[in-house]
Amino acid sequence: MAGAAGRAVPGGTRGRGECVKECELTGIELDQLTDEQFAKISPHLTPEVRGVLNVPGALAARDGRGGTAPVAVRAQLAEVKEDLAAQYAWAGAKR
Repeated sequence: MAGAAGRAVPGGTRGRGECVKECELTGIELDQLTDEQFAKISPHLTPEVRGVLNVPGALAARDGRGGTAPVAVRAQLAEVKEDLAAQYAWAGAKR
């Protein structure tokens, strides 16, 4: 689970499970958990966690290499294009 600004928090995997468990017990969705419920699960789950409880937020939080954040995907595409251009240049020089 991510905390403020999408940073990983200690016990993140356990935190996800505890959040899901709380939702199942109370019959609500993740985005309906209160700040108090988040704090009860983990003091690391600040109100900013709401920023990743939707598809765009969840994607944006994964901004590391191989991640799904738009900024990460753009960087990876640029790297692939660069590599491909170098391979075409190498192949052309071998003719």
